[in-house]
Amino acid sequence: MAESQSHGFEIEKDIVEHKIPLIYQMVKDNFIYNSKWDFPPLSIKTFKFSGRTLEFGSIERIFRSTDDFVLVACGHEQNGNFKEIVFSDAIYISNKIFRELKGDLTLEDINYLNQTLNTFGIGKHEEARKWAKEAKEKYNCKTSFDIRFKIDSKKQRRIQCALKLEDLYEILKRKVDVSNKLSVNNIKSNRRS
Repeated sequence: MAESQSHGFEIEKDIVEHKIPLIYQMVKDNFIYNSKWDFPPLSIKTFKFSGRTLEFGSIERIFRSTDDFVLVACGHEQNGNFKEIVFSDAIYISNKIFRELKGDLTLEDINYLNQTLNTFGIGKHEEARKWAKEAKEKYNCKTSFDIRFKIDSKKQRRIQCALKLEDLYEILKRKVDVSNKLSVNNIKSNRRS
């Protein structure tokens, strides 16, 4: 595991081992039991709080999802050799809310973007980046998510997505309460060099 990601796994471990009852209390009024889940799936996102952006990984995987889930968001700031947790919240995301976040961007759009991106072979990264910039301008306005093309000079050609914390809370019709509601522990973590 990369050292730059280890703090995220430490935070995730703390949440899974110690915070599930508290998360349940925070979301239980929104969760409707069904035979598929006793408790909705968790998606734990750690992020630098000053950037206020949650990274979601593969846009295709996210847009294929139709299940309700609980988003656990933990924002940190570097304080000496520690990642200090300055924000944490457990947010119940219903399929209805998730559809609002997805907006008018469709799986067909994403498939088109993926297929086109993958037509740029090795050595064609400059052309791919130029195309991706134009595609982002055209398609980003359809969704609350920020479309992020990952292109390198070798074979990397993928599309990820991210979401600004304020955009999420706007759809939830809530204000961002800057507090560590889940009492997530600070993590020893050196500054990135």
